[in-house]
Amino acid sequence: MIRALAQRELTRALGAPGNWVLLALLQFVLAYLFLLQLEWYQTVAPKLANQVGAPGVTDLIAAPLFSSAAALLLTAIPLLTMPLISEEYRTGTIRLLLSAPISSSEIILGKYLGCLLFLTAPVTLAIAPTASLAIGTQLDWGQWLTGVIGLLLLCASVSAIGLFFSTVTRTPLLAAMSTFATILLLWVIQPADGSATAGGILSYLALPGHLTPFTQGLLNSGDLLYHLLLTCTALALAVLRLDLERRPL
Repeated sequence: MIRALAQRELTRALGAPGNWVLLALLQFVLAYLFLLQLEWYQTVAPKLANQVGAPGVTDLIAAPLFSSAAALLLTAIPLLTMPLISEEYRTGTIRLLLSAPISSSEIILGKYLGCLLFLTAPVTLAIAPTASLAIGTQLDWGQWLTGVIGLLLLCASVSAIGLFFSTVTRTPLLAAMSTFATILLLWVIQPADGSATAGGILSYLALPGHLTPFTQGLLNSGDLLYHLLLTCTALALAVLRLDLERRPL
C-alpha cells in the first residue's frame, strides 16, 4: 500500500504543470550560476597552477554550486510539499483516504516517499553540471559524493517538515508559509546568551552547521544524526496529526 501511495503521489507531482515550471526555473538558475563559476575559475586557474595545495574545481566550482543548490531547494521544497495532505483536505478526498484500511503511518510514508522520488529531479539538475567537470578536469569524487549526500539529506529532512505542516492546515499556501518560517528559524537561530548549555543546544539546532560540512567533503555522524532526528520527528508528528484527524471516523 505504501508503494501504491508513493506511485500515486509521484504521478500527481509529475502531472502538475507548476512543478515543471519550478524545475525549469531551478535549471535556469543553476545553469547560470554554474557558467559564472566556470568563467571565474578560468580566470584564476593560471594563478593557481603554480601554487602547492591550491584548491581545484571541486572546491571552487562544485562546492559553491552545491551550496547554491541547497539554498534553492530550501525555497522550492515547501512549494512541492504543501499539497501533500492539505490538498486532500481542500478537495475533500481526505475522508476517503482516512477511511481506507491503511494506517496513518502508511499514508504518511507513501506520501513522503513519493515526494522524495520527485525531488530526485532537482537534485539531479544540481549535480549533473558538476559531474561533467570530470571530463576535462580532476574532480574530487569523494568530496563530490559527500556534497550529493548532503543535498539528499537536506531534501529528506525539509520535505518531512513540509509534509507535517501539510497535515496541520487545509490551505496549501499556509502549509508552504509555515514550512518557510520553520526553515528560516532553523537557518538564523543563534545562541541568545553566553551560557555553554544554551549556546550548544541552539548551535546544534542551526541548519547551516549541518549542511556546510557536506560541501567541504566532511562526513560525520553528528550531521547524519541531525538530519535523521529532524526527519523522524517531523514524520512522527505528521502521523500523530493524521491519527487525531481519524478519531471521529
